[in-house]
Amino acid sequence: MPDRVRERILETYRQIAETYDAEVSERFGVSRWGIESLTGMLLREMKVPENPVALDIACGTGLSTFSLADYLGRGDVHGVDLSPDMVRKAVENAEKIGYDIDFREGDVEKLPYPDDVFNMAISNMSFQFFIDKLKALKEIHRVMAPGGRVGHLFGGGKHFAQLIDLCLEVSGDDPHLREFHEAVEDVVRLHVDLEAVQGLLWEAGFRKPLVYGYHRVMNVKPEAFWFSNPYPAYWRASVPEETRVKLDDKVISEMRERSGPRGFKVTWYTIQAYGSKPTG
Repeated sequence: MPDRVRERILETYRQIAETYDAEVSERFGVSRWGIESLTGMLLREMKVPENPVALDIACGTGLSTFSLADYLGRGDVHGVDLSPDMVRKAVENAEKIGYDIDFREGDVEKLPYPDDVFNMAISNMSFQFFIDKLKALKEIHRVMAPGGRVGHLFGGGKHFAQLIDLCLEVSGDDPHLREFHEAVEDVVRLHVDLEAVQGLLWEAGFRKPLVYGYHRVMNVKPEAFWFSNPYPAYWRASVPEETRVKLDDKVISEMRERSGPRGFKVTWYTIQAYGSKPTG
């Protein structure tokens, strides 16, 4: 699974790098509750170090990185992401709005930084796609300075459970949708719960863990949600264009069929997980 998931992630963000901001950003797009608001939620449990040297892990196009820079108000801010296409877009965005941020391409399992560099790190809506979560956390621990704090906000547990179940039903054992079905199953396997995250943080060397969930029921417009959310983008990325059109029609039709007066119900379940690197 690891290589296949990594390839799917890279292909997904290659396809959507240019359109990503328009759908999920409040600054650059039309979202009313996008990456910037989620970053604000994540940062509520973080304190600004005296001389911040901060890292945004899996930074994407820089949306959370810019919010991090605004929150800090000073210091040295960095962003790293697996996708070269998203990093390129982050650099473009930073130039557009005048932010001096060091964006780099890199895998969270092998970060391109020396030991003990950062006294603050965040990751927004990405931990669910970390393939080897313990290895990733150990690598984050390596680059954190003693006393540094890391925070993650991500989809876990039953996040999008209704849509996941629908997609697995739609794809079934159709050989033309095998890649789609496997991509949906990837997400099921990669989702973790509260206790698992707490254990992973501790095993990676982080202490003073703070882990809790945010549970919300959302009612969405099927077509708008299907074409704007990164989860369906990941599921659809490996499907040939001709098959993808038929798949989209079928999924959206099923979402409409199962919708109520307010739209299609989606269970939003995110986890916020924090830990500190010991000083001694």
